[in-house]
Amino acid sequence: MDEKGKMNTGEYEELIKEVEANSPYKRLSSAKKKWMSVSEMGELLGLKKTDRYWLVHKNFFETKEIAGKMRVNIESFEKWYANQIKYHKVNGEEPGKELKEWSYSVPELAEMLEVTDGVVYDLIKRNNIEVVIVDYWKRVPKAAFQKWYDGQSRYRTKDDKKRDAEMEAATLTMPEMARQLGITRNQVYGILNSQKYQHFFEFVTIADRKRITKESFQKFLDGQDEYHLDPANDYEELAMEEFWLLHLAYLLMQLEIGCICFGISAFIKRGSIGIGLGLALALYFMNIICNISEKADFLKYITPYAYADASNIISESELEGDLIFIGVLISIAGILTAILKYTKKDISG
Repeated sequence: MDEKGKMNTGEYEELIKEVEANSPYKRLSSAKKKWMSVSEMGELLGLKKTDRYWLVHKNFFETKEIAGKMRVNIESFEKWYANQIKYHKVNGEEPGKELKEWSYSVPELAEMLEVTDGVVYDLIKRNNIEVVIVDYWKRVPKAAFQKWYDGQSRYRTKDDKKRDAEMEAATLTMPEMARQLGITRNQVYGILNSQKYQHFFEFVTIADRKRITKESFQKFLDGQDEYHLDPANDYEELAMEEFWLLHLAYLLMQLEIGCICFGISAFIKRGSIGIGLGLALALYFMNIICNISEKADFLKYITPYAYADASNIISESELEGDLIFIGVLISIAGILTAILKYTKKDISG
């Protein structure tokens, strides 16, 4: 207390705390709010009136009429919010928290595997990987992805690639061995398959690719006199199978489109350039649609862009033979149609 016998602020607060602690009458904490109005829900998501009631009528979360007004169950709303990614709260809280705990989006998988979204969609289709549709987008359950991932070794996550780095540092690929010796890759395969030299080599497989251990390569160098390292040799074999496959696919694609246009032009007197451009665009968009929707997968047998997909060719190191075969048949049909039509035309007229 001060000189006049009055309590200061600190003493006053202590007295209040003491009274509250010893009082038989305790203030009850307010009950947790269980319901909110549609307006509150809409403000939380930044929605206008029409969008608010549209969302309510979709029955994504529990609603109930209380005192003549529609109310939204908060717990049910939060559960829905944590399992969707389309709507965002204006306060910045990220949606899909629970959804992201048990599933991956296609872009997330693409980043993990360091490939394009198109490659991921193709892997899903080819391997029948389980998917769920959330807000019209495909997501892969983490358990389904792990099951597929454990059953193959071609595709590796960033973390696994880091772990593989040590093993890769201790091994050589066939092209690397060719560069070390200054010979072609075919000669390397000849060495590896030769009864004279094959006992020197030990192999490991990383991401579906066979590699030679550097230790065994050194034993090979030390155990024979025919092949030697040549530091002055600037020979570099270009490991370009994917490069040539890609350009072959582009060539076949352009020939197929050209043959189709040739066949169509036989029935048109003029203005065929516009039709040719329109056809190329139509085939291109067919390829986009079949990559997005499984229901449109049949379109890949129509459009030549399907077998000229760079992401698939680079990842698989091969062309899809069945699609190439269909493309060749379509090309032949276009040429034969044009020839038969032109032979009946009076060209001089």
